Amino acid sequence: WRLSSGLDKSATLEDHLDALFSKIKPVLSNFSNLPHSTEKELSCAIHIYHDKSNPDEEHNIPAIHLEREHIEILNQLGAEFDLDLYVLPKV
Repeated sequence: WRLSSGLDKSATLEDHLDALFSKIKPVLSNFSNLPHSTEKELSCAIHIYHDKSNPDEEHNIPAIHLEREHIEILNQLGAEFDLDLYVLPKV
């Protein structure tokens, strides 16, 4: 299954993670009922649209940060963390 943060795509990664974990935390103990072989992964993608002709755009690269609490919850879930970063030309 898939769970979404429900936030706008322009929100920060940290805001998305906070929203996701606020949904997961109340039911965290239910995940222990899943078979050990169940694959669990938090998958994120960041799309950066870059204009090479504008040098100021280099300062628009987002911060990628996991709080200790996020890491602890992922550990409790036995989940992997996958982050894909796409730098694409602005059209």
